[in-house]
Amino acid sequence: MTWEQYISIKAAGGGGGFTVTATVSDLEPVYGDTATLSVTSPTVTLTGATWYVDGIQVATGTSTTWDTTRLYGPQTMTCVATDGTGYGEDDVAIDVKVAPYVRPADWLDIDSLVSPGDEKIVALFAVFDSDSNRVAFRCTGAYQVDWGDGTVTSYASGVVAEHAYSYASLSASTDTTRGYRQAIITITPQAGQSLLLWQVQSYRYTGVTWNYMEAWLDIKMSVPNMTICDIKSGATLMYMCEKLVWIGPTAMTNHTTRCSGWYGLQHLELPPTTSYNQAFINCKSLAYFDHDFSLATNVQTAFQGSGLRYADYDLASTTNTTNLFFSCTDLLNAKIVNANGPCTQMFRSCNRLEKVDFSGSPTLTNEMFNGCTTLLEPPNITVDLITNASGMFINCSSLRTTLAGTFSVCTNMNTMYSGCNSIVYITPFYMGACQNASLMFNACNSLKEVPLLDTSAVTNNVRMLDACSALTTVAALDFSSVTRWGQPNTGAFTSCVLVQFLPTFDCVSTTTDTYGLYRAFQNMNNLIRLDLNNTGAITGWQEFVRSCFALTEIGPMDMSSGTNFTAAFVGCYNLRRMQGTGIKVTVSFNQCQLDATAIDEIFTNLAVVAGQTITVSQNPGSSTCTPSIATTKGWTVVT
Repeated sequence: MTWEQYISIKAAGGGGGFTVTATVSDLEPVYGDTATLSVTSPTVTLTGATWYVDGIQVATGTSTTWDTTRLYGPQTMTCVATDGTGYGEDDVAIDVKVAPYVRPADWLDIDSLVSPGDEKIVALFAVFDSDSNRVAFRCTGAYQVDWGDGTVTSYASGVVAEHAYSYASLSASTDTTRGYRQAIITITPQAGQSLLLWQVQSYRYTGVTWNYMEAWLDIKMSVPNMTICDIKSGATLMYMCEKLVWIGPTAMTNHTTRCSGWYGLQHLELPPTTSYNQAFINCKSLAYFDHDFSLATNVQTAFQGSGLRYADYDLASTTNTTNLFFSCTDLLNAKIVNANGPCTQMFRSCNRLEKVDFSGSPTLTNEMFNGCTTLLEPPNITVDLITNASGMFINCSSLRTTLAGTFSVCTNMNTMYSGCNSIVYITPFYMGACQNASLMFNACNSLKEVPLLDTSAVTNNVRMLDACSALTTVAALDFSSVTRWGQPNTGAFTSCVLVQFLPTFDCVSTTTDTYGLYRAFQNMNNLIRLDLNNTGAITGWQEFVRSCFALTEIGPMDMSSGTNFTAAFVGCYNLRRMQGTGIKVTVSFNQCQLDATAIDEIFTNLAVVAGQTITVSQNPGSSTCTPSIATTKGWTVVT
């Protein structure tokens, strides 16, 4: 879908501004609902109106409808209305909700069977018309199980409880439209005992050695003394459970792997604790989880692969959000408050994510939004403490601008915006501590201009602007600390096909690296002139300006340390002057536009050698140049 950017227009057309009142029929619509929009004015007759959500046009008309399939959570809807001569504007606060879970109407009631202050676990269990209706678990603390089919069994602490249901033994009144009957399992402590542990996933029914499904549907529990609750999907898979409600106080200190692998879970209520590490991995049906994370110190990988569509969490106590929403492919938008510490891969592969409201001071943001292909704007992140932003927005192909701020301690910006092919201009930001800028803007193929950035600490700019095919202008970037410009595949400016002129770069730190200038400027098809300073220590010049078809002149530069000029000037069909000095290994200028004077200048600037070859064939001056200038220095000349 293409969104039109909102531009506010007030008091236009000479008619002056006026008051309007905008109304929305449902201020808390469920995502996907249709709401009615209307606008009126007490003083003028309105002839038209345009409606925006967060600056993006969503509807037109003084009385119209709006499909809320846009974003979740609190939004501001703005109406700009006109009477044909002037404009009035009004805002309406809306909150788009996630559709609530609807429990099947033919499921037996268990909600009324558990109240705060109880100590019990009550669960609804599906029983199919087959012989594989098995269930097994154990509790610590002597306990009793009412299996819901007339069987009640007592167990000593730690003893495994198991039961096999018979479909025929359950009343037909428990039949469901889904094709199973139902039993209610009730677990309570024996007199004088407490439920201290409930463990489902590690226990199998006797004789079963393979992973199998236990058909839990709905669980409600009040277990104030329980310290271990191990009910994640494991050997006994919990894929069918749709609802878990845990009420009252808890002695639990963590929810680590709590509902991991519950593919069918749609409604969840838990008491707050400190750790949620991997708690809801692959809960693919969990669209929303309204929860208080104020005690949480660890939420790493908590929702990885889950079905969350909207997240609104305060993480003030959390020290690490690594992988928190990794691969939440249904997540549309999120509001995250007080996220500090490592945020590595926090939203990686959330490929429907459009908007993030974010506050906090993260320290690591590497791959934080990797693959968020629909993210439109970078969140307003405080960047002062970030040390590593590698791949932060890699492949965010809808991102329209860069993240502003002062990256005062960030040393690694490798691939930070690689593949962000909707960025046209870079919002200036401070990157004075960055050492690794390799692939930073690689394949940003809409980028037109690189402003002046503080690149003085950069040591690696390999592929920094590789394949920026729309780039035309590059500011005078300071690359005096760069030790490597290229590598075997591509270099710093490879395939920047529209750039005609580059500033003069200082190569004082580019010394003995084998790939010093390897392919640094390859395929810059429109480049006309190139100047570099302090090149005297550079050894690697292979494919240096290969396929720079329009390159006319290479300015004075010291090439005396070069050990490899393989294909350095291949495809430079318009090269008319090359002022490099001190070349001492085999080199070719075949098929350039060098006249005799230009060739003789190259000969004059060669070093004295033994057994090296220079090729100047297929140039306008090949037959009229003076080969003896080179041969007297030990060169073999091919004309």
